[in-house]
Amino acid sequence: MMSIRRYAMLASLIPLPTLASDTQDPEVYAAIVSHRVEHSGAAAAFSGSTDAFLGDLLVTPASPFSDLKAEPSIAKSGWWKAMSKKLFPRAENPGAKALQALQTQMGVTKARPGVDYAVEPHVAALYRGVYPAAQAIKAGVDPDIFWQARTLNGSRFAEAAGEAVALQILRDQMKRNDASSYTAMAIRPEVLARYMSGLNPDYVRDEDRHYLGGVLRGALSSRLPSYAAGGLPSGLPTIYRVARIAAAYADAAGYANAPTCTAADLPIPEPGGPFCFAAATDRSVRSWYHREILWQEVRQPQAKQETAFEKLVHLVTPALFLLDGIALLELAEEAIASELLADEVIVKEEAALAAERAENITCRIR
Repeated sequence: MMSIRRYAMLASLIPLPTLASDTQDPEVYAAIVSHRVEHSGAAAAFSGSTDAFLGDLLVTPASPFSDLKAEPSIAKSGWWKAMSKKLFPRAENPGAKALQALQTQMGVTKARPGVDYAVEPHVAALYRGVYPAAQAIKAGVDPDIFWQARTLNGSRFAEAAGEAVALQILRDQMKRNDASSYTAMAIRPEVLARYMSGLNPDYVRDEDRHYLGGVLRGALSSRLPSYAAGGLPSGLPTIYRVARIAAAYADAAGYANAPTCTAADLPIPEPGGPFCFAAATDRSVRSWYHREILWQEVRQPQAKQETAFEKLVHLVTPALFLLDGIALLELAEEAIASELLADEVIVKEEAALAAERAENITCRIR
């Protein structure tokens, strides 16, 4: 079996999204809301729905494997070109770039090897297969972190995925910020070093898992974590990164009952069942992940006292939809409205429109 050190050395050869750029795509949906507020007023801007918006982006929104619409109506709007140019002034085709960024940030893209992500044989070997490799590349998680989190969490894929993304965020924060700012930014390199040198779960301190839990919670609570804070250049939201890593673990483990991928348009399976994650949208993989967390808690109840990180996972589970503010656009709009209010673009009464819609959504979820 390849050592963690060997994984780390070979990881430098992988064109991961985290290494592709020193900038980050702006939040396109926030720009859309701002444009609508400016030109149509707050009441109109905050009157849409998640279902309607996704219906404009996807051919068959109800399918986990829906293709993207080639020309959604929003991209044909008269204002799209001007807005896109402001967002991506250096892009060769700003309109196409803005649409691509929007699709990624909305969680409607896939992770098909050879289609969405090129996976060279040596890279596939690092993740033990082209399917887990494509998903891990999309999530921006290095192979040494990918396998160390898996090793220190056993078969609990949901928790392993959360720790893997938290560790990657920490590593990227270390790379992207000057060491003199680590204390002020609560960046702790020693946590990463101790975790990556651990030989079994008992080597990981509870205080380190508590810290990683805080890193993950902070990233989940942010719609799009900044590049300096460990976000991906593509702006892929954290919950989709975590879900993709959990799916990659499932793919790497294999299935006894059926092939991993099929062309059939099947629904999201029951927990533990085979699913073609690579051909599913991020939103669908996220829905699977939510079920998987609940199933793992029933199938593998903790025999010992929970660690701080495990407690965080249990805390996050019922509130997963609430933390993931970009999946439900009504929740994202409340946060966007607060920012517009702070910038004095709208008044309190207009911000209250978005807050009321978000409250109605969260009441139904609870």
